[in-house]
Amino acid sequence: MAPVAAKLKADNKALLRAFYTRLSYQPECEAHSLSLLKFLSRSGVQKEKEGPTPVSTQCSTVTLTTSEEEATVPRKVAAPWTRGITCDGGQLRETPSFEALDKFKYGLKGISNDSAAPSLAEVTRKAEQEPESTQPRMVRERRRSSEYLSSLCTGTSPFLEHVEPLLMRWPQEVHELLHRPMDFHPRASPKDPELRSLKFHPGAFSIAHPDKVNKHGNEDSYFVGDNLRCLGVADGVGEWGWRFGINARHFADELMWGCRDFLTAHNPCDVSEDLSQHVLEALKKAHQQTKSLGSATALVTALGRGGQLGIASLGDSALAVLRREEVGGGMCCICRTEEQQVKFNQPRQLARFPDPADYPKLMREGKESLVKAMQKSTGRKDDGPEDSQLLSFSVREGDVLVLGTDGLWDNLYMPEVCNIVAAAVGPLEVENGHFTEAAQIAEALAKAAHWRSLSRDARTPFSVHGRKAGIAHTGGKMDDITCVCAWVLADRQ
Repeated sequence: MAPVAAKLKADNKALLRAFYTRLSYQPECEAHSLSLLKFLSRSGVQKEKEGPTPVSTQCSTVTLTTSEEEATVPRKVAAPWTRGITCDGGQLRETPSFEALDKFKYGLKGISNDSAAPSLAEVTRKAEQEPESTQPRMVRERRRSSEYLSSLCTGTSPFLEHVEPLLMRWPQEVHELLHRPMDFHPRASPKDPELRSLKFHPGAFSIAHPDKVNKHGNEDSYFVGDNLRCLGVADGVGEWGWRFGINARHFADELMWGCRDFLTAHNPCDVSEDLSQHVLEALKKAHQQTKSLGSATALVTALGRGGQLGIASLGDSALAVLRREEVGGGMCCICRTEEQQVKFNQPRQLARFPDPADYPKLMREGKESLVKAMQKSTGRKDDGPEDSQLLSFSVREGDVLVLGTDGLWDNLYMPEVCNIVAAAVGPLEVENGHFTEAAQIAEALAKAAHWRSLSRDARTPFSVHGRKAGIAHTGGKMDDITCVCAWVLADRQ
């Protein structure tokens, strides 16, 4: 039977099912039978007759069953038989495809196509005599399976029947942030935007990378201007932390605070020139005033007279302007900035590096690695605010601005962002003024991106761009996530 099993084709499901029963009742080929049963169980092919499950788990032990014998052995002993099978509560999970037949056809070491398979007892004795391996195991980021993440999307809350169908793919906590209040009274038809001075109605939400929660926390920064006419986000580069022991959040904070102070002191409504140049000037002044070492991406926007929006962006943070569609009630993106990267996952950034005069102090502080890196990087070309992408755009009352660091945009596609925001109630769509707060929208988007980042097999913008760059990556990208949202409202003061 061993030569017969060797000739099975991976793409012939009917042939696999035909030999399934025959192999299960051939005592002389127990090893080949069990290997094939293991493969079939992983591939979702069900046994055609009732009988015991070929492989099951009981805590730290595994029960191996063939046609003639059954043995409960430690997982270490059963590793050659069950390698690659993941279980949860004793239930096998489907992971490989039929293309993996060659890998799983012979689950035991030392078995050739023509050799007779040893019995379970012989394999158990041999495996128990082998010493434990001292090879260190690879440490990977903790991800979640699609089954687990999908289980978070179900709930029994009474408002779920009113949730938009496109929102049902997200966890219940995202639904709860966007559900309509009990006293919600929609307008028969949305009122027209008012042509007067406009302002932002902003809100923000941040989630730290799971590995940073108990360390130095989130390295993103953001600001909301006191005059409600300027916003910004910055993403501190984490390499400063794990490589040099410097928290890049300090530099990102100083950059954002400098922009906020400049745009508050110089009201964008008083600017008659191109507003994007005014925002660029704010970014230049803020960069000059930074003192902390570090680097960060930066995105700053300001709202001027007549609904003019000025944007300056450097790096892979992004801004999108969403507007309610006249037909269908959804949201569409009418403007979006572009990411700027040197190469994949290496964005352009503003930085503050130490001067040679600072080297002795850094050496005393134990930062020899930083000093050596600076000495080796002579002749480098640093990015400056003048390298920013500049945009000018007109907005109107009822529009929504979504600013986010790469942790948001690497895990959510633009149509998904539009679908989530579309579930919110806009200020032009209610009679009593009870619209969805911008902070709720920001929190919903951040939590949706965080939920997606935990997936190990989801299709995400980051995984798609990685494959284009020749880097194999599946699932989401775990990162700091910061989202700032703002409704555009008429300033009635």
